[in-house]
Amino acid sequence: VDIDNDGDLDVVSIGWNNIRPRIFENTSVISNKPIADAGSDENITLPTSSIVLNGTASDPDGGSIVGYAWTQESGPSAATLSGEDTTDLTASDLQAGTYIFRLTVTDDEGDTGFDEVEVTVNAQGQATEVWL
Repeated sequence: VDIDNDGDLDVVSIGWNNIRPRIFENTSVISNKPIADAGSDENITLPTSSIVLNGTASDPDGGSIVGYAWTQESGPSAATLSGEDTTDLTASDLQAGTYIFRLTVTDDEGDTGFDEVEVTVNAQGQATEVWL
């Protein structure tokens, strides 16, 4: 039974030889918020000025994801966004610099979670660092 109204089950018990009730409060912290994954950080080089970001989400409490919302959090200019309410965001009209895009997901209980991805747009002829 949830004796402290915190959303998790606690235990109320009595023993065979001792009729005094014993209460065990569940103090574990379990998040029921959905988990968003905006994908890995990306690098592109001009003249390529658009990218498709692929996001995913899951709901640890067994529910379903009912909403996706991509936003631009920062960058040297305002990107043109399409597919903001889907798993796949297309960001275009990008200029040289670093952009941060956020994927926020909503589950069937109205809980939200988010993740961010960094997109670096290199100027044409600028070397990119590659990690192997």
